[in-house]
Amino acid sequence: MCLDNFIKNLRYLRKKHGFSQPFIAEKCNKKSYTTIQKWETGGAEPSLKDVLLLSKIYGVGIDEFVKEDLEMKDCLPKADSNNPKTKEESLVEDFRKLNSEGQKNAAKIVKSFTTDPDYAATSQEEEAARSSA
Repeated sequence: MCLDNFIKNLRYLRKKHGFSQPFIAEKCNKKSYTTIQKWETGGAEPSLKDVLLLSKIYGVGIDEFVKEDLEMKDCLPKADSNNPKTKEESLVEDFRKLNSEGQKNAAKIVKSFTTDPDYAATSQEEEAARSSA
């Protein structure tokens, strides 16, 4: 088991959902919340049965639970049906987070890509991008 991500995810998901260690202990049929503490600190490993139960409680797949850093994944921008962001909107949002020096350098980099034939869009690609936006 990839313990580093699993341990981080245990604590992160519990806090994200607003659950206490005693609550999770009860849901996992454990006598004491210290079992959950040990899982979250790497002092003990849950059984496969407990991992299955935890994945159901938090609504994540076991593979995701064990292999991914879910806190980092939640920090990544996502577009949803209620607030679809275009690539351009995301880029502009990121650009605005830069200081003036960062914006100057980012603009130079983008300019260099737009003049490079390997990266510059053809008129057909530009038209397709406009019609899909």
